[in-house]
Amino acid sequence: MASRLDGSDHELIRLEQVSKSYRMGRRELQVLHGVSLLVHDNEYVAIMGPSGSGKTTLMNILGCLDRATTGRYRLEGEPIDEKSDRDLARIRCNKIGFVFQTFNLLARTSALRNVELPMLYKGGSRRMRRKRALQMLDLLGLGERVKHKPNELSGGERQRVAIARALANHPSLILADEPTGNLDSKAGDEIMHIFADLHAQGNTLIVVTHEQSVAMHADRIIRLLDGEVVSDERIEKGN
Repeated sequence: MASRLDGSDHELIRLEQVSKSYRMGRRELQVLHGVSLLVHDNEYVAIMGPSGSGKTTLMNILGCLDRATTGRYRLEGEPIDEKSDRDLARIRCNKIGFVFQTFNLLARTSALRNVELPMLYKGGSRRMRRKRALQMLDLLGLGERVKHKPNELSGGERQRVAIARALANHPSLILADEPTGNLDSKAGDEIMHIFADLHAQGNTLIVVTHEQSVAMHADRIIRLLDGEVVSDERIEKGN
């Protein structure tokens, strides 16, 4: 199923008949079955489905963390399928920002250094890395917490550090996997408001979630079941 929605004419993601299977001993486990979809610039998409539906596998393929078994994937018009591992690492560094349920921060490192980390792989001067990291942390309300380590921050603050890190290299795409899963309802609402602001600023977001309340913040919901897209619909919101 492919869909064209209102928004930018610039095609960011194109999946064509993407399938994914894993070898489990003598058995082959099919996780995705011929998934096709389009995502354009500045879309805010939620991917929903029960456990085992294939949503995390799909996110891993979109994020160049895993490869499709069959089918085609283009990111900003660039064919991903034949890329080397080194090329995929470059694409992840330069084009994709990740936000995980478990934050994935370095425990013994300050918020500032955590946000600087992806910029180390991209290169550039230490001064520019620090300036960008400070800007992102200040943008997310953590200007007074830059020297704090993750265990000195609340769950919501840790997730904001993770979002600052995801934005550090000016990515084309932000991927979030259950971003409120380890947060209380108040912190979760704060994170979703941040995502809404990022979208309003022109960022493209794809959020993987099993929570309807989280998905309803998006403009479009793609639902998976047993590795197939069963619906792809626009969310109409009141003024």
